[in-house]
Amino acid sequence: LLESAIAAARRTNTRLVFPANVWIYGPDGSGRPVDESRAPLPTSQRGKLRADMERSIRDAGIRYALVRLPEFYGPSVVTLTAQVFRAALTGRLALWPGPLDVTIELIYMPDAARGLVEIATAVGGDAAVFHLPGARTTPRRFIESVYASAGETPRAFGVPRWILAAGGMFNSTLNGVADFSHLWTHPVLLDGAKYTAKFGPVPVTPLAEAIPATLAWHRANPSLRLAH
Repeated sequence: LLESAIAAARRTNTRLVFPANVWIYGPDGSGRPVDESRAPLPTSQRGKLRADMERSIRDAGIRYALVRLPEFYGPSVVTLTAQVFRAALTGRLALWPGPLDVTIELIYMPDAARGLVEIATAVGGDAAVFHLPGARTTPRRFIESVYASAGETPRAFGVPRWILAAGGMFNSTLNGVADFSHLWTHPVLLDGAKYTAKFGPVPVTPLAEAIPATLAWHRANPSLRLAH
């Protein structure tokens, strides 16, 4: 798929805007947001794969922009955070792959889309990297807000890495989560100063607005299969 996108960008001389993530980084215990100068240091298999993908884009001789994003949540998102919304709607226990009281970033899907479109349509900006941070919170506060909006009592468990790793011996999904669980134990926060300087404030919808909208979407799509 990436090779096809690169070929299309080369053929049409259009900018390839690639949604990158933080998997290419190792654990960060500083608590300070990282900017675009941070060198990749992947310590997981998925992180190494993503770093290779970014390198392929940089070396392809095409117009491109890499937009680094934190974990998604929102309508149409069916990955990690979707499990929390589904659990809240049914009153089940929400599982989170790491400690519940560390600061993390989550980006609302419509905000990510706005940022990507802004960068894609901008004059200039080729061979550029932008960090697009999201809302800062903790897993516990996020989960509590989701359950409160759903009218349920919060129930959450932060799954330790050793459990993820042990389960990964028998389950490929758990193995994948364990592979980059260091990013939930020592989260990487993104510095959006470069984006702000060029485009204005980073779009960040308040959790109090985005969470009810996301719950409404999940209520309307109860049978949609979530990614595992």
